[in-house]
Amino acid sequence: MSIAGNITELKKSLPQEVTLVAVSKFHPAEALQEAYNAGQRVFGESRAQELTSKQKVLPEDIE
Repeated sequence: MSIAGNITELKKSLPQEVTLVAVSKFHPAEALQEAYNAGQRVFGESRAQELTSKQKVLPEDIE
């Protein structure tokens, strides 16, 4: 299943008051963009260097 498909299915199964945090460490910015396009806005990174490089090419409203 695609990233977008996974996110869509996961969000359907979660209560509205739950925030899905996508773990994006070690994934390329293109994968994060696909998740973003599917409605995901909250991501988790473990390394500041990765966050900084991805932040430059991704939309500004990502948390």
